[in-house]
Amino acid sequence: MRTIRFGDFQQWRTLATFLPLSLWALLWLSLSPGSLNAILHPGSFGDFAGGIRASFPFAAAIVASMFIAYRLIRRQPPGFRFIGPLGLATVYGLVGLLAAWKSPHTTLAAIWAILYLSVPVVLWGIVWGTQSLDRLRLLLSTTWIVIVLGTIVLFVIGVLYLDFEDELIHPRRLLQCGSGGWFDLTDGRLRDTAVGRYAAIAGLVAISGLWRPNWRLVWGSILAACILLLLFSGARGAMGGFAVGTVLTVALYGGRRAVLAGALALALFALVFWATGLFDTFYHDCLFRGSRSQTSEQQVSPPAIETLQVTQGASEERQPDNDQQSTQEAPTPVDTGALPSDSPSSTPEQQSDKTQQSTAKALIPVDTGALPADPPSSTPEQQSDKTQQSTQEAPITVDTGTLPADPPSSSPEQQSDKTQQSTAKAPITVDTGTLPADPPSSTQEQPPDKTQQSPSTTPLPVVVDALPSDSPSSTPEQQSDKTQQSTAKAPIPVDTGTLPADPPSSTQEQPPDKTKETPQPPEPPVNPGKTVELGFFEFTGRSAVWAEALDRFKDSPVIGFGFHADRLLLGTHAHNAFVHAVIQTGVVGTIPFLSAIILGWVLLFRNARKLKLFPETHKHLLIQCGAVLGFLTARGFPESSGAFFGVDWLILAPVLLYLHLVHSSYDTTQTVPGGQPGWSLRPRLLSRFLT
Repeated sequence: MRTIRFGDFQQWRTLATFLPLSLWALLWLSLSPGSLNAILHPGSFGDFAGGIRASFPFAAAIVASMFIAYRLIRRQPPGFRFIGPLGLATVYGLVGLLAAWKSPHTTLAAIWAILYLSVPVVLWGIVWGTQSLDRLRLLLSTTWIVIVLGTIVLFVIGVLYLDFEDELIHPRRLLQCGSGGWFDLTDGRLRDTAVGRYAAIAGLVAISGLWRPNWRLVWGSILAACILLLLFSGARGAMGGFAVGTVLTVALYGGRRAVLAGALALALFALVFWATGLFDTFYHDCLFRGSRSQTSEQQVSPPAIETLQVTQGASEERQPDNDQQSTQEAPTPVDTGALPSDSPSSTPEQQSDKTQQSTAKALIPVDTGALPADPPSSTPEQQSDKTQQSTQEAPITVDTGTLPADPPSSSPEQQSDKTQQSTAKAPITVDTGTLPADPPSSTQEQPPDKTQQSPSTTPLPVVVDALPSDSPSSTPEQQSDKTQQSTAKAPIPVDTGTLPADPPSSTQEQPPDKTKETPQPPEPPVNPGKTVELGFFEFTGRSAVWAEALDRFKDSPVIGFGFHADRLLLGTHAHNAFVHAVIQTGVVGTIPFLSAIILGWVLLFRNARKLKLFPETHKHLLIQCGAVLGFLTARGFPESSGAFFGVDWLILAPVLLYLHLVHSSYDTTQTVPGGQPGWSLRPRLLSRFLT
């Protein structure tokens, strides 16, 4: 009778297959978790579940570390080396862990550094063994399948909840690359750029699938859905990365001829777009569109905020200037006939209206009784000027007693002009009785300037019986005033007879003409934040964040400020892999981070030289990894791909490790699985590190 043992070969094989995948799945499930404190003090079951998910990377890293320690003690396998692209990225994470002591929040920075380091630790724990390349191939293939299926789910969600079908019916709207609304739909858990990332990676995998004859129809349909979803997301960084990955995929599969054929097909496609006008829509409304920044959670540069407010204030003040006359302009006399003595000019309501005037000057139209024929005040030019008065200027109508029949000032045209005055101010009517003719004060006093009066000043009662033909309006003093005014007309002095004692407002100096002051607007701010529109070359506010981050880098250029420094110091995301690495780890950490990316590209091109010798499984996977590496490298300019713990790092890390293992697994003395001879791609200068 045969005894079934736990160490049965089949059971061990099943465990060895699913245990690595389960550890890798724990890292993906930990994305967008809750707080670790919620485990001990949960506010709800959702908070408790989020806290549990936040602990997954630590648990996976502990299990993987135990497995690595066991293998090291048993010396299995011999000669495994850490130095490679993933090893250099690990050095970057260790520098970030060391720099946590300079962070404004040391504990938080240390946690983010450990999260970053958990990814290479889990990967090394998975591949540490005799079948490392096969395990990593299974892990990457599973990751691609999950991303493709997730993209299809996002496509369906867009159709059902985001009116994606309307965009499909109107291609021109789709080419405008507007916001898909994913951020609002998911309550901030998923951005449009994240949807674009998934769609682009799934599209690159689908392009690779077109070289498999039996699956071309399926992969072609998936590719079309991915491109449409990518356009719907409006993620221009993902579009650029997708273009780079597509060129690499076509070049690695078909060589130069395929690249030339693809370029020709793209040119013909662009001509069709140009002829239909769709290319112009895509070029101006999508690629080089200006949009409001949606990345900065706070303004980065306070001086820029002040400059922005000044600019906006100047633009708002210039808007009504076209409709306002100079504050020194005086109107022509207006005849109102005989009015009752209880004039409404002294009512509190009208006094309140007068206090609400900003810069408008109260005008004193005066009827002077018998006037000479064609007085200067009744010229057509002055009548035309009256129609251009601001609606904020309130005329003061004066009753002068008995007036001659049909004086020029009481013509219907003037009455019509009066009806066009602003209703914001009620006309102030003053009944002044009869004053003696030609009082001596008439040649010295000028009508009070109501723009200089305080809100509590009451209107001055004015009575005019008859003015002599030699009106004091032609005095030398007033002629001098007229030469100093730019566009304003000279006011007409009024003979008022006996007037009260000089009011304070009549002796004050004339305020400076604000209309003459035309301050130059300041230069536009460097950091517009969320308030002004930005073009393509400002990268929707990213350039301001980069400038501020590089300025902060000067305070700690050696090791930076630790992980999560962009949020803690800038209050926003860095949106650039290089800038993110610099502010987190300084020069010491940025050098190995960039070296990891560069070394990954070196390994890709060296492997591509002998691509035909690979078996089909590794050939397709190598091209897919090269395309994804190109996508993430290009996306690292507008986004922080691989610089912190997130989706990009969970994709980039296994790609770098795979390129390393493929390069080090075959040389001229080995045989590639499948019976094909192997080769050596080991660079001379890197032979001691890459084995």
